[in-house]
Amino acid sequence: VCNGYTYGLYCDNRTIYVNPGDICGWKDWRMCQDGSEEIGCESNPIICTSTLTGRRIPLFNYTRCFPRLVVKLDDKTVVNTQYSCINGLDQTNCSDNARVAVSCRIGGYTSTVSIYAVCVDGGDDYPRLCDDGIDKECVHVSLNCLIHKHQMCDGQVDCADHGDENNEICKTQTYKTCERRFGSKASLTFPLSWINDGLADCMDGKDEENIWPTCGVGETMRYVTQNESCQEVFLCRSSSTEKTNVIEFSTLCDKIDTCGNENNICKKSRHHKKVIANAILDR
Repeated sequence: VCNGYTYGLYCDNRTIYVNPGDICGWKDWRMCQDGSEEIGCESNPIICTSTLTGRRIPLFNYTRCFPRLVVKLDDKTVVNTQYSCINGLDQTNCSDNARVAVSCRIGGYTSTVSIYAVCVDGGDDYPRLCDDGIDKECVHVSLNCLIHKHQMCDGQVDCADHGDENNEICKTQTYKTCERRFGSKASLTFPLSWINDGLADCMDGKDEENIWPTCGVGETMRYVTQNESCQEVFLCRSSSTEKTNVIEFSTLCDKIDTCGNENNICKKSRHHKKVIANAILDR
């Protein structure tokens, strides 16, 4: 029992507890003398295929959003004893709000995804569950730190090296705030790079609306914190995405190669007394 919700079931006068992984899991082996763990297994219309047994199993409210059970056999062998559906549906539509990581549409219907299936170590094998992919927006901030993108730049340190709060995208954020779909329920500013990127990051979706101040035109057009005078920028094309990046002159020579070669240009530009163009284009 957790937060008033029962996961799994009790049988044989409550002397035996069956965890969700064993309910309808083993047809030829029973834990309950009365066979309680097999009741409804064949008639429940909501079914999936178990990754552990390959058996078609039903989903009940008391088997959803349950953490994986892991057994360490020795120093090198770790066995995942908790079944999960191949399609991941056992980690959706949680009854307990405390286990909800994100709300989204799944298969066109409003649902939720559990905290055990979003950006957790060992969870890379989970399929994308949300129609818009918000549950798979995970970021390897550092070698040992995997977090959801909405945990970045939120004022709360999640990585030992503070990389989630010191990341480059945290330097330029919005002036207006919103509640993010994952993580903190407070109303927070967010990185400008999230604006109109095709994925709703705010609960009300306003990050995808055309309400945000911009600066520049054409290739120099970018989002800014507030309506302000456009400053000189450096244009470069990323070799990996073929997308034009805009770098403010104030951060151009910060020893971070956003384009991959601008620090070499910085070394050369130090010999020039004045930059007279509104934009320098690197091709």
